[in-house]
Amino acid sequence: MTYKNLVKLVETICLDQPNIRSFIEGDVYTLNSITPKYIATCLTLQNRRDVNGFSYYVVYLFYVDRLKKDLSNDQQIVSSGIDALTTIVNRLRNSDGVFWDESYAVTLTPFHERFSDECSGVMANFTIPVLNEPECE
Repeated sequence: MTYKNLVKLVETICLDQPNIRSFIEGDVYTLNSITPKYIATCLTLQNRRDVNGFSYYVVYLFYVDRLKKDLSNDQQIVSSGIDALTTIVNRLRNSDGVFWDESYAVTLTPFHERFSDECSGVMANFTIPVLNEPECE
């Protein structure tokens, strides 16, 4: 699976989730230069390594929502983010072309950040193992 195909797969899974309204690929701080539709998700490639015919994509997947002025929805955003990212990772893990090993850990980290808006969310860090395919077009 190429990175382009992997991004499309993650985008499809993310946008299939209730309440997720936008997906971007790249630097999460792109949210500063666009008008995102919340709840937003962002896939960021940390690195890729190739071993024995497999590609291992190490990624961050962000779940981002806008906070209320009084921050009263922070815990709800984090709770919903954990649930949504867990569902997304489980769907990804069971997708064709993904060779998930149960030893692969998923780390979920809550955050509070100022993008275009004051936001809260959860960042998932994990590795996606796929069969290595050459990038040909």
